[in-house]
Amino acid sequence: MVLKQALTAVLSVGASLSLGTSAFAHGENSDLHYDVIGGQIITHDTTVSLQQIFGPHFGLSQSGPDRMVVNSPWFVPDFNVDETSTYSVNFEALSVWNGSGFVNPGLESVTVAHANGAHEITSTAGGSFNLDYFNPELTWTLNSNNGAADPDRGVYLIQFTITDVDPLSGVEDSRPVFFAFDFESGYTVDNPNYLSDDYNHHHHHMARAYILDNLLDVPEPGSLALMGIGGLALLRRRR
Repeated sequence: MVLKQALTAVLSVGASLSLGTSAFAHGENSDLHYDVIGGQIITHDTTVSLQQIFGPHFGLSQSGPDRMVVNSPWFVPDFNVDETSTYSVNFEALSVWNGSGFVNPGLESVTVAHANGAHEITSTAGGSFNLDYFNPELTWTLNSNNGAADPDRGVYLIQFTITDVDPLSGVEDSRPVFFAFDFESGYTVDNPNYLSDDYNHHHHHMARAYILDNLLDVPEPGSLALMGIGGLALLRRRR
C-alpha cells in the first residue's frame, strides 16, 4: 500500500511528462504501443501514458459469430524501436474472471491472427510469436471449442511480456502486460443490450481492479522518473 501511495505521488508529479494515474488503469479499446526507454521495453497507449492494463471488448457492435472477433488491440512500434531488431510477445495461459480471481476457463481459447500467421492461446499453454515492425495489425477471436455456438460470457485475461529476441541486445523485457477482454459479462436475458447500463460493466471493472491490486508488477519510482523523461522525448518527437 505504501508503495502504491508513493507511486500515485510520483505519477501525479510526472503528469507534465505525460505520465498519469491512467498509467496503471484501464486502456479500453486502445492499441498497445511499445518502445525502448532506459534500456527496457515499455508499453503505453495512444496518449503516451505508461500502460500495462488494457480492457478491450468482444461483441460490441457485431452480431452472430462476428461478436467473437475484434480487430484490436494492435502492437504498434514507437520511435526507439529498431526496425532491424526482432521482438516477440510471450503469452501466459488464458484465464477467466470468476468474481474473485482468475481461473482456468476450460475449453475456451483465443486465437490471434498476425502478419506471419495465427497463434492460439489456450487454458494450458500461452506460447509466443514474433511481432512484425511494418504490419502491427492483429485480429483476436474468442473460441468456444466446447460444441456451443458461443463461448461462455466473462472477462478473459491474456497476460504477456514483450522481449527483444537478441540476447546480446541488452534490452530488458517489458513488465507484464494484461489484456482483460470482456465478452458480454453483464449480459442478461432481461437486458440483452447490456452496454446501455453502467451497472453491467461491473464484472469488467472488478476484474481490472483485481489485476491492478494483485497482479501488476509496479515499476520502482526511479524507473518511472526515467520513463517520464522518455515520455517527454516522445512528445517532442511527435510534435
